[in-house]
Amino acid sequence: MRDGLFCCGESAFKDSGERTLWNWLWELRDNPRPTLLVLDEISQVLANWTMGGTPALRSIRSKALDALEGLLALDCVHVWAADALVGDIELNWLKGITGLDPLLIHSTFTRERDLFIGLPNSANERTLNLRLKDVVHTQQRFWLGHGTVAGLHRCLDALPDAQPSEELRITGEDDSRDDPRVSRLMADAEIEGPQYQRIGFSPAVSCGISMAATPVALTAIVQAYCWKAEDVIQALNRARNSSQRILLAPKVVPEAAGITKETTAKDATKALGERMRAGALDDYAALLEDRHPATKRAVAELEARNNFECFNNSWCLHGLLKEEGYRIRDIKGLESQQGEVNESPQAKQRAQGERSLEAADALRMEARERLTLGTTDLASEQREARRLIAGGSFLDLAEVDVSETWAVTQELKLD
Repeated sequence: MRDGLFCCGESAFKDSGERTLWNWLWELRDNPRPTLLVLDEISQVLANWTMGGTPALRSIRSKALDALEGLLALDCVHVWAADALVGDIELNWLKGITGLDPLLIHSTFTRERDLFIGLPNSANERTLNLRLKDVVHTQQRFWLGHGTVAGLHRCLDALPDAQPSEELRITGEDDSRDDPRVSRLMADAEIEGPQYQRIGFSPAVSCGISMAATPVALTAIVQAYCWKAEDVIQALNRARNSSQRILLAPKVVPEAAGITKETTAKDATKALGERMRAGALDDYAALLEDRHPATKRAVAELEARNNFECFNNSWCLHGLLKEEGYRIRDIKGLESQQGEVNESPQAKQRAQGERSLEAADALRMEARERLTLGTTDLASEQREARRLIAGGSFLDLAEVDVSETWAVTQELKLD
């Protein structure tokens, strides 16, 4: 059996003696043998390993980079780049260290699906909320990603309550990091993912987890804070077999830009040097001095490209989405489809009897209960009533509008 290793940056070096990139480097130097090194998501690897990363990565940064550059330079190591979004900067970096033209594994697979996209404003957030409620009411699955933890909780808390066994929230908070269910999902999403009707995640999910076999009714992503365009693409594709996708994305994401904010390699190189020598990043300056010239050049170029993409997020995102095979549609097109897309057989059977007065009374009482519990607001319920009328489920708005019932409830202080 041939030996192999799957390794993230945090595991590039360990004192425990277990196999790591660092150990692998010295082993191959002493006993060269044909070896294949596959680098996935090179853009993120370079950026995180040199300038960012988790506390665990920062504590071993120098040895991690020594191991990576050392392996790339070995004659016995053959390098493949596997990244859907790889660019010239990454390929030039590989060639600069290996001396050879890198082999790029390029996937021809595209997702020819509609993607409903809009700005993250209040109107579009209400549309997203209604679509999530549709999925919940039809007892189907959804994956929801949000650029902030607070935003993720706000979106999920606005939905009808779920049993703990039905919902999983993945964030960087202590209760999420300590949740064994999160660890199991990160280890094997194909096995663990189907157990949940609702999976919500923040940028804490930065590795390439995905679920392909089990269908999902909706994948919804709200870009914010530190999520860049390529992060959004990854988030959209985590649930591979998703019937519908919605993306709320701002025109710019300045919070995701790098430390220099410069958009040209020349200016980024100068700014990085000045900031590092200022004191706060002195360790980085010393670190980069020991790096291969190709790595130092790539760091500045990636900084500039990342900043440019963040300040031109809408333009950049549309281009990447089209490369992925998405058909971009305005989110306003969803308003006429609310409650219709992916409707379950049970919902279709119920639809025949929904025009009865009993059904209308039940609908108003359910809405009143949601308002009492604080899981929705009156404006959302009014909009839902108008949607039901427009779709032909009911004939009279007064039958299903909860406004009057809610007013009486508040007046009489019913609960």
